[in-house]
Amino acid sequence: MGTHALAYVVDIEPGSTFAAPATIAAVTRYLYDEHLAGGWSRHAAYADAPDDWDLLLPAVADAGRARLVVAADFDEYGALWLVASADGGVVREVHRRYVLNADPTDTAAVTAAIDELGEDPRAEDIAGPDAAGEAAVLFGQPTGPMVQAEAGSASAYQRIGTVAAPFPWWEALGLRWPAP
Repeated sequence: MGTHALAYVVDIEPGSTFAAPATIAAVTRYLYDEHLAGGWSRHAAYADAPDDWDLLLPAVADAGRARLVVAADFDEYGALWLVASADGGVVREVHRRYVLNADPTDTAAVTAAIDELGEDPRAEDIAGPDAAGEAAVLFGQPTGPMVQAEAGSASAYQRIGTVAAPFPWWEALGLRWPAP
């Protein structure tokens, strides 16, 4: 199993609906649905569509009230982590980190990675302990594990190439990985 993939979780409140974008649904390899406390429902999937991760944003906007987690793994190009909330058609990104496939303390490696990408995707990061804590609160989890995952995320680049590994925040949110 290659790591070039997309894992995501969408939680929706009672009365809301979610439909995965067609391009993602067509390449979904694993998925599960479950009922959560308070009548919320969870849709989680693992798909061969990391480049289509942004299609999930309008899909959750259309869902009603929802929360979203995205883990997009671009193999040697890095990995994207995103937590967002949706309410009334408006999506708000809460926590976002791009993990370059480079040691963040090695200026030459970082420059080479950015040159290969053509831009620095970390410019859109919403990171740090406050953002990590807000993501935990959004998912009803204690903030401590998320803040710890955020603090240790500088080494996440070392785990690129292993499925689920460059996303220390996933487990901290109490989520089950949607693929074996």
